[in-house]
Amino acid sequence: MGLLEPGQSTKDALDVSTHCTSWDTLNPNFFVSEGCYRYLEAWVGIDGLPLRNAHVPHTRGLSFAGELYEIVNSRMEQRDRSHGLLPCIDYGDLADSCEQYQDVFPPRRKGFVHIARGIAQGLRGRGLLTDVMLDFNCWMFMRPDRWPYPPKVDEQERLRASTFGDFTPTTDSRGPLFARLSSEELLMICCQCTVSSYLALAATSKSFHMRLTAPEFLDLTMKEMIARGSLRWIMPVESMPGEVERAVDAAKAWLSFDSEPDVGDTSVFSASAFPAFKFVYACFQSDSMRNRQRIWGQAKQYELLWKDFRSKGWEVNRF
Repeated sequence: MGLLEPGQSTKDALDVSTHCTSWDTLNPNFFVSEGCYRYLEAWVGIDGLPLRNAHVPHTRGLSFAGELYEIVNSRMEQRDRSHGLLPCIDYGDLADSCEQYQDVFPPRRKGFVHIARGIAQGLRGRGLLTDVMLDFNCWMFMRPDRWPYPPKVDEQERLRASTFGDFTPTTDSRGPLFARLSSEELLMICCQCTVSSYLALAATSKSFHMRLTAPEFLDLTMKEMIARGSLRWIMPVESMPGEVERAVDAAKAWLSFDSEPDVGDTSVFSASAFPAFKFVYACFQSDSMRNRQRIWGQAKQYELLWKDFRSKGWEVNRF
């Protein structure tokens, strides 16, 4: 960039090379892609964070971006010098792909579960690419704003098969005390679970399995998880251009899968006829939505750093 000293003309501009890297400075700038920044803004629960502790070292009156800057640059362990990654954030396998290619593959799974399933479904050649990547723990870069549409007609039977079998009640149908909660109480608890912990809870007893996998209760729980629980990353972010329209369009297609669509905004996700479990199942099969879930996981890690920063201030004063 060109710099002018007082009294100099543009012809006498000094050529100075500037850069923003953690290699040569202890307090550098850093770049965040606009999309990831908007997700961070939406998913870090600022309203639920503690107020700033006035008795700890930090700069007063910071904006969201200002707090992010101080959180990143006041950590005891700084970003690494090659890619700028924070040691306190778990980036998953993505940390090995900063050069935009993957040349190290984690150990494959035992057996080829996904490949075998794909072959059994008639897939061959390029059609098996996703299954090969799953079995060998590979990753795929894909934009995180492509919501899944209902499957083709010949795939609908497979989707319907992804439900739960019924248990025959035993003579003692009372079950554990936890399973005797009212539906409202059970819903309040379950919507705070992750999907994996919800399914683990359903496996604790036959009576619990019957209640938690009943289609109506299962759909209601998934809707609550999407609205305000562990699946909130599925909801579109309004500050991201086009996200609401794309998400609503996909969700309405699922409504028409079971009934006629009757809503035109994000309330479609809570509509009584919306098949939430089928939709969530499809999201977990979608590369785009799984990437979105990965970004959500990192945003939640930053939320923990935010809590720590507001309570304790800087770990190191580099300001």
